[in-house]
Amino acid sequence: MLNNIKALLIEDNKQHIDMIIDLLHESELTNVSMDISESLASAYQFFQKNRYDVILADLALPDSRYKETLKEIMKVIKDVPIIVITEIGDRDAIYGMIKAGASDCIPKSHLSTPILERSILYSMDRHKKDQTIKKKVFEIEVDLRNSEARFRTLINDVLDNSIVGIFIVDKDFKIVWANKTLELFFGINRDEIIGKNNRQIIKSMIMGVLYKPKDFAEKVLSSYDNNTYIDNFECHVMADGERDGRWLVYQSTLIRSGLYEGGRVEIYHDITERKKSEEQIKASLKEKDMLLVEIHHRVKNNMQVIASLLRLQSEGIKDKHLLDLFNESRNRIKSMALVHEDLYHNKNLANIAFDQYTRKLTGRLMKTFGVNPDRIITSINIDNVFLGVDKAIPCGLIINELFTNSLKYAFPHIITGVEHIPGKDQDRERSKNKGKICINLHSNNDEYTLVFSDNGVGLPENIDLQKDETLGLELVRTLVKQLKGTSKLNSNGGTEFKITFKV
Repeated sequence: MLNNIKALLIEDNKQHIDMIIDLLHESELTNVSMDISESLASAYQFFQKNRYDVILADLALPDSRYKETLKEIMKVIKDVPIIVITEIGDRDAIYGMIKAGASDCIPKSHLSTPILERSILYSMDRHKKDQTIKKKVFEIEVDLRNSEARFRTLINDVLDNSIVGIFIVDKDFKIVWANKTLELFFGINRDEIIGKNNRQIIKSMIMGVLYKPKDFAEKVLSSYDNNTYIDNFECHVMADGERDGRWLVYQSTLIRSGLYEGGRVEIYHDITERKKSEEQIKASLKEKDMLLVEIHHRVKNNMQVIASLLRLQSEGIKDKHLLDLFNESRNRIKSMALVHEDLYHNKNLANIAFDQYTRKLTGRLMKTFGVNPDRIITSINIDNVFLGVDKAIPCGLIINELFTNSLKYAFPHIITGVEHIPGKDQDRERSKNKGKICINLHSNNDEYTLVFSDNGVGLPENIDLQKDETLGLELVRTLVKQLKGTSKLNSNGGTEFKITFKV
């Protein structure tokens, strides 16, 4: 049984006051203290000074209007159960009081100790439970408000102001939400499209917004029809008075749960700056390519001028040895100029196709020396090798030197027309055969092997490639070092140079 109950009795009838006090004394409720107010005005004053567990009120007071008075009391006296004690026994009136907010309503004719005791305990217990429920409801409401605030923050501060444009469509492809960024991208009013089917939006509004809108519509609508999703593809927004021209990347993902399960999120990333950078890079590369073309062209022309000057200078030379030196220098310059000429004519300004270059170089040397190609055969076997200028020029010069030496010295019986050179019996057999020069270049990972050979008379037996001081061989030795390679000479039955270097 509850103890220490603080009650307020609002009653102006002395007999009724005494009756209620007596009933409480007879009850099992112990230690009940009660203040008595004979008017509503004094009741408000009591309430301001004290805290009560229950209020017993007779609303048949001079300053009372029953239900209206109950409502007024409840506005002032909050969180305290009110038991109305009335002389009215009408059931509808009793239910009306309870409906208006009273914890209980007891006709005075029915008052008894058990009824009063039970009504007080019931009202206090229900009030306590109501307070617990109200507290939980309040906590839930606070959580909901906080959750709503977080959701609103997510939508307004994050998604709505995101740097990506966002569509959300339901499983029927109806647009249920779009952010402000999307409005900016497409120059549209989202209020005009929300609730509409995105198929129709694509077929109507988007058609006037994008370059190549049919391609866009075909890809997106196909993903709708096939129930597939797009990772990435680019689309180009046209500029007009309401929007800037921009490049976007479109992608879509499935909504797997929640209110819009089965729908999709469609996202547009702005890649305009990246596209501008790419265009700038392309323009810069094109400009550099044009500059390289011009450089190779000018270098080639300058080398041709030098070769022409050497030719003019050589016209007055009577000494055959000096004339040969001038012509050899011209051929060396032409071999270097040929590299720049090939680069000038090729789309690839960094490397040249060495097979094509070698064939041009050897063809020019054959014409320079006036060699009949039916008498000396050139065999070229070169892998699909592309060399940069730093490797192509040294290799070209090496081939120029070795090929020139072969034409000058390896086949005297063919070049001079002499069938037999006294003192060299083996030349009798060679004079019956055609001369042959072989050039092979093969690659193995990053290592290249250049093999130059002929079936001529061979080099003198005492020659040393690493020590010989003739200009041609000294130049070959220097060029091999420039390639950071190694060389090997074999002069047993003709001549063979094997040069290995890395790229």
